[in-house]
Amino acid sequence: MHGLDDPLVPPTCGEDTAQSIPNAEWMPVAGMGHDIPAPLHSTIIDAIERTARRGNAA
Repeated sequence: MHGLDDPLVPPTCGEDTAQSIPNAEWMPVAGMGHDIPAPLHSTIIDAIERTARRGNAA
């Protein structure tokens, strides 16, 4: 997950990181910067849960 408006780390760096990790999911988030706004908490929790479930399946 990477904010497309992140002023500290360009989104291409997040995408490169995801491509470097087997089974990682690149999840760009429009309107998000370097912080995690409260309205996205459930989206982030869902993404963490999906990732954890993939790890258990392996």
